Amino acid sequence: MKKYILSVALLAMTAFATAQTSKSTFIHMKSGEVKEIPCTDIDSITFDNHVTYDKDFKAEYVMATYYGGGQYMIHLSDAPISSGGLPTQKGQIVVRFDAFNVKDPDGRNAVLPEGTYTADNSFKPGTLYLYDDYLCAMVCTGMTDEGPDGYAVPFSSATLKVKHSGTGYVLEFTGDTGEKYDGVDFQTLRVTYAGEMKFDNQDSSSYTQLEEDVTMVPTMLSGRYSVMSAYGNYSIALLNCPLDDEGFVVGAGELFNLELLTNPSPTMDINDIAGEYTVTSVLEGPYNPGSFLSGTMYEVMTDYYLPMGTYYTTFDSKGATTNMNAFITGGSVKVLTDGTNVTFMCNLITENDKHVNVNFTAPASGIIDQSQSSYSAPARRSGTMSFKPANAKSIYSHTPALRLIRK
Repeated sequence: MKKYILSVALLAMTAFATAQTSKSTFIHMKSGEVKEIPCTDIDSITFDNHVTYDKDFKAEYVMATYYGGGQYMIHLSDAPISSGGLPTQKGQIVVRFDAFNVKDPDGRNAVLPEGTYTADNSFKPGTLYLYDDYLCAMVCTGMTDEGPDGYAVPFSSATLKVKHSGTGYVLEFTGDTGEKYDGVDFQTLRVTYAGEMKFDNQDSSSYTQLEEDVTMVPTMLSGRYSVMSAYGNYSIALLNCPLDDEGFVVGAGELFNLELLTNPSPTMDINDIAGEYTVTSVLEGPYNPGSFLSGTMYEVMTDYYLPMGTYYTTFDSKGATTNMNAFITGGSVKVLTDGTNVTFMCNLITENDKHVNVNFTAPASGIIDQSQSSYSAPARRSGTMSFKPANAKSIYSHTPALRLIRK
């Protein structure tokens, strides 16, 4: 019995000794309150000057886009953000910035690297691009039928701190506008965000491939003819999407771009286009008459890519290109003419073995003769249409320091 009691006593003493070795940090407040924090919960302690901001809020909504080349555009707000990155209610502030770092090898799953980013007018890694609408706070003063009214207030300096966590990201953005503008009740601002942040991939070098066979039904033809030293080049765009008065795509639809090489002629003769064509490499050739060029994504400047050659793509409801490109690597093209009209019969194979079929007749007048402005160079063109970004028609009324954000 005594032996048992002694064992219990020793156990109690051991437990007491263990409890005594668990330390806490006690913070004595000027109010007299004492705050206790277990030392096991403390990672590190730093001391710095406390900064008070005119505006300081926690973002609940984030909109993130990766444009390739290490460019990450982020919108932060405590209220919902429109698909165009604008405020959706009166009194709302949306902070927008472009953070630059090294190029992400996988744009489909882009990750903003950890670190501290500071404002600079360069594109160096670790910078926030310091230029008006790229680094600003959009302040909504009211909503109209056309969208938000308000101002885009540029920051003259800013810092972004980025950390990764088990649930996504921890962001802290601080900015200074340099002065307090009339109608805007802040000069300094801080916004924090903690949570998931999935980047919409707009990296022009990465794209989604065609998922199923397509039979396209065009409604119009736009094309041009140019002449090189050894061949003529017919660059043809067949499409079925709406265009504005300037020829820009403004709605949903499809585009099929076709590059045909014919015998060279000083001026366009539509009868020269008639015949059967087989594929050749858009990058390597040989550029012989009777060939059509394969399709690929081509780097036209550092970290900026465009589709070229023969390919099929689509547009969304705003007329913006989707991230799907079906680049043609094989198949056959047959072209017929009757002096007035031209018929294209295409049975083509994409790089991932899907089929694109097109059978379309259109007036040959849709093809423009540009032979007089041609030059001797490889036929590396990517169609005849120009495409506006989705927000190209946004209207900005300028004031001396602020920009109206009414869409």
